[in-house]
Amino acid sequence: MASVRELFAWTAEFSDAEVQSYAEEMKDLVYSASELGIFERLIRAQTEWKETAAAYASGLGPVRAEELLSESVPVERP
Repeated sequence: MASVRELFAWTAEFSDAEVQSYAEEMKDLVYSASELGIFERLIRAQTEWKETAAAYASGLGPVRAEELLSESVPVERP
């Protein structure tokens, strides 16, 4: 995990569990992309993780279960 944090400084925004999830996802995508020669999924996932880190750095955080609504609520379109 330390090597991931050293390679990608923006992963410092993540918890240890999130870094572990990131590393596992990237590992799987790197292997499949290198076998297929198609890197779009890998690039998209990397971008999504980096954007999540940027959101955390700007003050947003992961949604906790207690923040989610227990049932659907109809809303008006803006």
